[in-house]
Parts: sequence; structure tokens; C-alpha cells
Amino acid sequence: MKFEYRPHFKFRAKQRSLDPGLAEKIFEKSSKRYWDTLREHYIVLGSIKIKNRRKNLMLAYDKIGDGVEFIFAAENHSLLDHG
Repeated sequence: MKFEYRPHFKFRAKQRSLDPGLAEKIFEKSSKRYWDTLREHYIVLGSIKIKNRRKNLMLAYDKIGDGVEFIFAAENHSLLDHG
């Protein structure tokens, strides 16, 4: 599968010290996927460890052919607790 990143995703990932490769791992391993009806994007939830801290991340993406284009990433401590 091919992964691409919108400029906004790259910017936000850099702000959060998030390696884009981690987004790919979350996408491939997570079983929590949703459809955002308001923004019309797919959502995947995952948890990763960065700098000795556990972070719950929400990644928004679009399906492009047989690939994925990541749009943005957001950290939320309660996302995985209520999924």
C-alpha cells in the first residue's frame, strides 16, 4: 500500500515529534477505524509511545486508489478510552 502525506499533516507531525512512519504503523495495526461524517474523511485511532510518554492519536486520511493520503494528526487522551 502506498502512503502519502498532505503538507498540513507533515507540519503537524513535525510539531508533535511524530515520525510519519509511526502513522503508517498505526494505520496498519489499528482495528479502530471510523468515518467522519462532518468532514468526510476516514479516521484511525492508535496509541504510541513517544519520548517515554504514551500518546493516543487520531489520524484522518483519505483513500486514494489503492493507497492512503494522511490529512492530519491530533492527540487526544480520551479517544481510545471511549472507542
